[in-house]
Amino acid sequence: VVQCMLQKQDSENEYLPEPSNYEAYPFGSGWRAWRKEMFNDFCQNGASEVLRCLASQLDLSVSLGLFLRTGCPTLQIANGTRERSEFLNATGPRIPEIFQFELDEASAIEFIQQQGSLFHPAKEMLTFETPAGFRNLQLKLVEATNLPFVAGLPRLWLLNGAPAGFELSPVYHRSPLDAVCMHRQELDLMVLDPDQASGKMHEEWLIIEHVCKPRRVLLLNTNMPNHATSWIFNRLLDRPHKWQLEMQGRYVLSDPEWASPDLRLLRTRIWALFGVRQ
Repeated sequence: VVQCMLQKQDSENEYLPEPSNYEAYPFGSGWRAWRKEMFNDFCQNGASEVLRCLASQLDLSVSLGLFLRTGCPTLQIANGTRERSEFLNATGPRIPEIFQFELDEASAIEFIQQQGSLFHPAKEMLTFETPAGFRNLQLKLVEATNLPFVAGLPRLWLLNGAPAGFELSPVYHRSPLDAVCMHRQELDLMVLDPDQASGKMHEEWLIIEHVCKPRRVLLLNTNMPNHATSWIFNRLLDRPHKWQLEMQGRYVLSDPEWASPDLRLLRTRIWALFGVRQ
């Protein structure tokens, strides 16, 4: 992966072209217009390149992201999978899958409309906030194992709702994250970018750690105030017998908007990649 990053070309990869107008790209709902600087900041930084290289160099059968919003990490995993497709064939491994949980349904719909061609035709967008929706998710997870292979095209699952689930009784929460991970453990990669609206993520992390069992975890914005990735970063550091810090980096937002006095402290973003110690 390090070698892949060192060989990075200045032109960036061909499957993530810069948009001709930077209006709301890749997500539009609830976002300000995306100028060129904003697109470069969030979609072409060191963390994005790590994701592309991981997907192009390693066999990422199952990747899962929580609260990624912009969709850039998902796109880079898809790009890396496409680069790796020359080594895959119809009789090879199962369809690579990318699961992405989001709280904003409108953003998920727009993402499918704009970037759907990068993914397997059998992509899914599911809502699971009822028992019926939860059962449907589980059925889809089982049925997906029989889908035909299309080289270079991972299957995308956009899951709308809270990953930790909803209450069915005073003692039990039905958790979509738990269901996904029971069917797909152990995950090859987990990407986390929660913000203040996502909460502390202690319930989600318990499921991730004990059920999903990811081999690698990429934490974004670990230095941001009120971001759960900061305490998760320290938890992983505090468990050196299980986790090792494989990479860490930073990038600075170049858009002029971030130079204002009230946003200057938030301009530098730090990311970290952890791997399970062998």
